[in-house]
This record gives sequence, structure tokens and C-alpha cells, in this order.
Amino acid sequence: MVRPCPGLVAASPRVILLHALVRSGQGARELQEASYEGRITHFDFPEHEQLTMC
Repeated sequence: MVRPCPGLVAASPRVILLHALVRSGQGARELQEASYEGRITHFDFPEHEQLTMC
């Protein structure tokens, strides 16, 4: 799952079975704070690169 919404973690218990791909450490922290227990890979892109990928 690419760039999951932290709000979906509580809404779908099966989402933790998916491997999450996020652009930054901040995105990874947001998922962890939302109790995401699945595997998370963050690419740690610089901020200016993240903004151009939307």
C-alpha cells in the first residue's frame, strides 16, 4: 500500500497485513501513532522532492 492514510488504520483492521510505503519518516511516525503494526518502508525523500511527487 503506497502512502496510506493513518485514519484508515482504525477503520480497517486488515490494513495492518499490508506493507506500507511512505515518502518520509514523518509519514511513518504518523502511521505508528495510529497503531499501525504492519511493515513500513519510508524512502526519506527530501522535502522538495516529496512536494513534486503528489
